[in-house]
Parts: sequence; C-alpha cells; structure tokens
Amino acid sequence: MGQIHLRHPNVILFLGACMKPPHLSMITEYMEMGSLHYVIHGSGQKRILSWRRRLKMLCDICSAHL
Repeated sequence: MGQIHLRHPNVILFLGACMKPPHLSMITEYMEMGSLHYVIHGSGQKRILSWRRRLKMLCDICSAHL
C-alpha cells in the first residue's frame, strides 16, 4: 500500500523524529514566526499577540480537527 499524503493549512508538516534517549525531538517544517509557544507567550518578539489574535489562532487550530 502506498503513502497517503494529507495536508491542512493549520497543521505543520511532520518530517521525522529522533527517538534515541536522551535526545528526543521532533523535526517539522520551518515556521517563520517560531514555535507556537513563542508566538503565544511573546518570547523574543517585540510585542505580544492580542487576545483577539490568540482567539482567531485557537479557532484556526480547532478547525484543523474537524
């Protein structure tokens, strides 16, 4: 059976993983604004996201699960 390719604009591409302890990590596509944690919490950014923008992001993430 061949590979199935599924893509959604609200889900980043998973490329692989390192599973050899103690080096556990996931490899994903490059995200220009950094990780979701850094975007939400404003680490390293000039300004923190507004609550309106955070709510829109939450709705976008939830729509990926439908």
